[in-house]
Amino acid sequence: MYEGTIGEIRMFAGQFAPKNWAFCHGQILPINQNQALFSVLGVMYGGNGVTTFALPDFRGRIPVGFSNEIPLGEMAGEEAHALTSTEIPAHIHLVEIKGNHFRVSAEDATQARITSGSSLAAPVESRGRMKVPTQGFVETEPNVGLNSNSVDLGDVTLQPQGGNQRHENRMPSLGMNYVICLFGIYPSRN
Repeated sequence: MYEGTIGEIRMFAGQFAPKNWAFCHGQILPINQNQALFSVLGVMYGGNGVTTFALPDFRGRIPVGFSNEIPLGEMAGEEAHALTSTEIPAHIHLVEIKGNHFRVSAEDATQARITSGSSLAAPVESRGRMKVPTQGFVETEPNVGLNSNSVDLGDVTLQPQGGNQRHENRMPSLGMNYVICLFGIYPSRN
């Protein structure tokens, strides 16, 4: 591997770090043995800044250009994530209620007590009062739909789904080593 610039990071497909390079695994290094590299990195990736500093840790991570949202040296993201209700956009769930569940017979009531095959309601009174047609059925084929304004369906409850399981949050990836140059050309600022 040709001579690198101190603090330069490269991908390396080997199973070892080349001479003058180290894996980017977040190792803590002594400042007194790596003064040039410390002057480039400082404590941006960890360490106490007096006797130690840390290398970047790329295990399970990919690099991204820094911004206000992700400052230089800041780790962000996670491999798996469980969504919370505040992370899900507002939405509705549709409930399908089959119309044939809310149908009645158009036949007049035939008796006061319900029996198989009869319409339920009070029949004509014997004193000659007006017959009141009441629509309902028991085991007879319904033939008229109910108006949605005339039927109180009560509360409809949707059961929660999902179980708060974490979901995979990574793009397709290939494991690769990142190595950082420990000793080499010191970077010039201009």
